Amino acid sequence: MAAVNNKGHCYIWTLTGGVGDEPTRLNPRHKLSAHKRYVLRCKFSPDSTLLVTTSADQTARVWKTTDFSEVQVLQHEAKRWVWDAAFSADSQYIFTGNNYNFFFTFYYILF
Repeated sequence: MAAVNNKGHCYIWTLTGGVGDEPTRLNPRHKLSAHKRYVLRCKFSPDSTLLVTTSADQTARVWKTTDFSEVQVLQHEAKRWVWDAAFSADSQYIFTGNNYNFFFTFYYILF
């Protein structure tokens, strides 16, 4: 599970328990200093090997979920906040979007 805040951080937890009457527990796993400005969105890839974060700093960043190292910085051409991102079904591509004339960019992930 992942969540972001307006300080540029992304927090990752693992979930345990939740079987029968056992409560589900959130276990902190990692804290990323992901961006220098507001982080707007985070999403895991369909194959769970990557995480993407989007930000007001005009970038989307791609992270490996094994060690949360940065794989790629995606600079948005329109120089606007990157509001959202979506992975392709095979986790090989990312689409990003901003609020400038519905501008979308398509990236091939290199790693």
